[in-house]
Amino acid sequence: MTPAQLLAADRDAIIAASPDLFRRFEHAQDVLARYDRHEHDDETAVDQALRDIAAVLAEATAIARANDGAAS
Repeated sequence: MTPAQLLAADRDAIIAASPDLFRRFEHAQDVLARYDRHEHDDETAVDQALRDIAAVLAEATAIARANDGAAS
């Protein structure tokens, strides 16, 4: 695995292990999925969902990087 793949795997594991991050990530993905299925047309909710996904990924990536630095 490349370093980027390892970081992504660590990030995903952190999201899965954190109830708060997991809940936020799943909720945002659900909003996007419902929009894709044309179950709602609230573009404000879609924009917020995209911001939430970006925030969760950034938080989990920062934790993964900090954990990697602590392991070195």
